[in-house]
Amino acid sequence: MKRILHLRGILGAIALLLLCLPMHAANEVPVGTTFKITTGTYTISYEVTASGGTTETNLVKVTGISGSGEVTIPSTVPYNEYKLTVNEMGTVGWAVIKNITKLVLPETLTKMDANCIADLGVTELTIPKNVVSISDQAFLYLIHPKFTVDTENKVYANDANGNLVSKSGKTIYALNSYQDFTDGVGKIPEGTDSVSRCVVNTSKVTTLWFPKSVIWVKNDYHSWYDGWQKANSNKQ
Repeated sequence: MKRILHLRGILGAIALLLLCLPMHAANEVPVGTTFKITTGTYTISYEVTASGGTTETNLVKVTGISGSGEVTIPSTVPYNEYKLTVNEMGTVGWAVIKNITKLVLPETLTKMDANCIADLGVTELTIPKNVVSISDQAFLYLIHPKFTVDTENKVYANDANGNLVSKSGKTIYALNSYQDFTDGVGKIPEGTDSVSRCVVNTSKVTTLWFPKSVIWVKNDYHSWYDGWQKANSNKQ
């Protein structure tokens, strides 16, 4: 009888110990986990940012892209037995990746961080409908592509010249570098009242024209291109 009671005590202690150990829900992967997936001619690096037990709550951000050609970032990616949703473009870094000629962003994307696509060689870029946050420096060191924003996006839009603007059209974030800049003049669209940082990045622009509607320019507007310089701010 004593042996039985002793065995029961041991089993009880083991059960209590197991209850005290950290448990991971089904389909959950530890936050901070990093991994890479190679597809064809390119490799994408990821980092787990949230772990909640389901595909929708297991989240990852893109932290690196290398390779060449057309790159498609998937909406979900596998990691061992887990499945994770890609919802963020993190800081990719300073590696020059101009051999990437096209970048397709996933519809699950909601956030684009600073330097998230720096140095890409793309001439056109589509912003998905669910993106609600784009850093002022998301396109730092990037010759701004022609932007197309999904018409269902509630925060951002593109104008007729392929510039990236707010849904209301009152704020401009980036001038399309591939449009015609007559006599080196880059024009902030009429009706704009605020201009974001790093609005222009092309050697074709030597003068930046502002309409009188502009009342706010963030962080002393500037470009990271040596060929650009500040000029007349309220010329009409």
